[in-house]
Amino acid sequence: MSMKQYFLTVGTVAIGMMMFTSQLTAANVTIIEKSKPIAKIYIHPDETKPVKRIKFYIMMKKASELLTAVNDLNYHLEQMSGTKLEIIEESDPKKITTPAIVVGKLAKELGATCEATNWQEGYRILVKDGRVLIGGERDVASSYGVYDFLQMLGCDWVMPGPLGEVIPKRDTVAVAEAEIKSKPDFGLRWMWIGGNPKHFKSGIIDQYNQWLTRQRLGTSEKFRERLTEAHMWHKMIRKYKKEFKQNPEMLALVRQTDGSFKRQGPQLEVTNPKTIDLGVRYIREIFTKKGWAKDKKITLGVGPADGHEFSESPESMALNLGRTSPIAGVKDATDSVVKFANDILEKIGKEYPNLTLGFYVYSAHNEFPQIITPNPRVLPIFAPIGYSRLHSITDPHSKTRAYYKQVLEKWIDSSKRNNTPLMVYEYNWNLADNMLPYTRIKSMAEDIKFYKKHLFLGMTIESKKLWATVAPTNYVFAKMTW
Repeated sequence: MSMKQYFLTVGTVAIGMMMFTSQLTAANVTIIEKSKPIAKIYIHPDETKPVKRIKFYIMMKKASELLTAVNDLNYHLEQMSGTKLEIIEESDPKKITTPAIVVGKLAKELGATCEATNWQEGYRILVKDGRVLIGGERDVASSYGVYDFLQMLGCDWVMPGPLGEVIPKRDTVAVAEAEIKSKPDFGLRWMWIGGNPKHFKSGIIDQYNQWLTRQRLGTSEKFRERLTEAHMWHKMIRKYKKEFKQNPEMLALVRQTDGSFKRQGPQLEVTNPKTIDLGVRYIREIFTKKGWAKDKKITLGVGPADGHEFSESPESMALNLGRTSPIAGVKDATDSVVKFANDILEKIGKEYPNLTLGFYVYSAHNEFPQIITPNPRVLPIFAPIGYSRLHSITDPHSKTRAYYKQVLEKWIDSSKRNNTPLMVYEYNWNLADNMLPYTRIKSMAEDIKFYKKHLFLGMTIESKKLWATVAPTNYVFAKMTW
């Protein structure tokens, strides 16, 4: 059985029940009849213009999310019935004739209003009086409503590209009277496809990004300027080469293979006051370079370079109490990482009142600090790279996941006391063997339930373009994080 056949089989009951229910109710809006377009699609001109979005702290223009979704709606209707609908830009809802599919601002003016939600991504679908109204709290929310509407018609997307498209064939497309209100459980629902894009075949990234949109995976407006890169220490070393050459004591004291010690990167000696001052300078220069106001709400990464080789100076060892991580198998550095963030905020927290600092809780800094109390403005992002991927957080049969749960619970308690938001960066693929048949359907589903229960605000998953292996888990992740 092919992967597509597998997903079609799994989805047959759900889609069949939906279509059966629709047949029991008289169709309220006929969109296409015998492969002839009956309805038209209406969108406000303001919602067809390119929008500004921040990516890696850079403001970029991209095509209108809602217009992109409308064009994709037409693509699906054409694949389904052999014809597509006329798209009309209209600013006056009174000029809309029926039957019609009305999206965005116009839909809200005609009655598809949305209640305010935490993430401003809620939408409402209202099928009534000859019209399909799809209105969202903002443009991207309306676009999510468009894709939910396509799912009402029996469409789905089990993987990127045409192979993953599920589009039922019918020459007449009609929709029964309905009302759907929906909003996501997580403000950040993202999936990163690992690997260097320059090595991907042409069109792979475009298809992947399209799949993310179709599955309503995205970033709430509140997360637009959240942490995008947690690793920072090596960047400081690279940027301030002269300063580190003059003051090598700012570098980690690392044990060499012969037992001797040497000051070297890519990690820092965070017990040195000069290192803290340089970290403060690094943050200030980012604000200056970007032209940001000092009261800008932003999260910047201040985490270590990827990897180990943390300082074993007497000061750092005392700070971390000589603890060894049972997962990473190296000297723990969690207190050093939290101290670095705390010390920076101590110096410039008042100057930049809305600045928060983040780091990954993983690798050799995957514990809860023993000595240092995290500043409420230090945001941990959990990245359980070293724990079992075959078991969930709540599975009692995994020693490593049970240990991860203990660490999480300490951070969760701290979060409740300090009102610190929590996020997680999970892994879907098997780092030991990319092509080994492998699935995280059960464990991922259980983990998502755990994160939701404990009020995690965002969830990212690292995946690969190995859809033959990871597609089922990617699909579950997409559906459940909404």
